[in-house]
Amino acid sequence: MNNQLRSLIQRRFEARRLLRMGGKTPHWRVLEIGCGRAIVSVGDVTAIRADDETYDAVFDFGIIHHVPDWRAALREIRRVLKPGGRLFAEEVHERFISHPAFP
Repeated sequence: MNNQLRSLIQRRFEARRLLRMGGKTPHWRVLEIGCGRAIVSVGDVTAIRADDETYDAVFDFGIIHHVPDWRAALREIRRVLKPGGRLFAEEVHERFISHPAFP
């Protein structure tokens, strides 16, 4: 989501957690799937418009659970990752999604 609250959460919490998980990615070619802010592009995560082994890292901020064929999405992410590439994924736990308080 491209809003100020989401941006604050990403900077204050998620970015720090991702740094602890995998370190910085200087000079890496990265892809963010979902609602990114850097480049306006529309695509399909099950058919990424990129050559094989293009990216050093792929970032998923709570998107895969929205994809009906999420297994195809993961296969496609694997295809575009370079050998040794990293998938940084933040996904919502099923219990949270199915909780009655979650609209």
